[in-house]
Order: sequence, then C-alpha cells, then structure tokens
Amino acid sequence: MKKNLFGKVCLGAATLGLILGMAGCGNSGTAASSAASSKAASSAVSSAASSAASSAASSAASAAASEGKYESKDGWSVRYDSKTIQANEIDDHAVGFVYQGECAGTCMVTVNFEKGKKPEDLAKEVTKTWGDVKKSESGMPGAPDKKALYYESTATGGSGLSQTFICGEYKDGTLSFEFIFHKANKEDIDMAVSDALAMVIDSVELK
Repeated sequence: MKKNLFGKVCLGAATLGLILGMAGCGNSGTAASSAASSKAASSAVSSAASSAASSAASSAASAAASEGKYESKDGWSVRYDSKTIQANEIDDHAVGFVYQGECAGTCMVTVNFEKGKKPEDLAKEVTKTWGDVKKSESGMPGAPDKKALYYESTATGGSGLSQTFICGEYKDGTLSFEFIFHKANKEDIDMAVSDALAMVIDSVELK
C-alpha cells in the first residue's frame, strides 16, 4: 500500500513538473501568471506529499496494532498479521499459520521441531508422496549463515497446489517449515497470500 501511495505522489509531481516546463516554453503567459502557476503547483505537490505521509503513518500504526507474535517453547518465534493469519497449535512442537483471506484453497505454513531427527530423514518422510521434487540448499530462516535443505514440488493438473519444505539442524533436532499454497492465477489474490506467508518466514527468530 505504501508503494502504491508513494507512486501516486511521484506521478503527480512529475506530471505537474511537465506542465510547468511546457508553460515556461510558451510566449503567451506573463511572468506573474507563470509565478502564480508555479506557486499553485508547488502547493499541490506539498499537499499530496503531506497526505501520503499521513496515510503511510496511519497504515504503519494499523499494521503494528494487528501484528501477532508466536513464541515457541522450543526457542523459535515468528510474527504475523493477525488480520489475515490464524495461528493453530497442532501439538507441543508444531504450529500452523493459516491464511484466512480469499484464496484458491488451503494456504499455510507449518513450523515444526522434531527432536532427535536429522533434516534429511525428516524431509524424506514429508516429501515421499510429492512426486518429482527439486532439492537445493540455502540459508536457514532466522539463521542465514546456517545451511538448510529446500524441497520444492509444483503439482500438475488443475488444483494449482504447490509445496515447499525447508529444514535444517536446530538444537538437538530439526526445525522445519512446510508451505502449502494453492495458486488462484489472479495476481491480487496470489500476491496477498504470498505477502502474508512471507511475513511469517521472514520474521523467524531463533534462540
């Protein structure tokens, strides 16, 4: 929302600047009317910028008020937008963060800690029914300097289902993040879901 608002302000300023530039090149206007036009345009830009700043501040305050935080006794924590995400405890070590807005199907991320389990072994259990899986390595959410395993599977057919499983060593076991996403093929819907789930994974903190 902030980006769109800022974009509108910039567009307004650029358009006014173009109009002022064209007026300056003409011969029919007087210096007084040119000065008055410039002053009016400057005032309009200032007003638009002030309105944008006020709206941005209001949006930030609203976002802060709706921010939820889940802290696990296993030592990890995440933040999420409580207006669009519901946190459901599955058991003592697993929590599902489920998207509550409009989507094509179940969209969620499950964070789970498995004591005494190796990442590779847990990944085999979770992804064994996924079919073709793309495997890679990257940083661990919450600890980018540590290695994590990434498994990705995109369903064929009309369901639009895609799944991603991320896991890495954590304390005396494995911490994992399992994403379930049903693509609606509508940019506004899919982006809203993606942003909400990204907030969860981007906010991971490990102790």
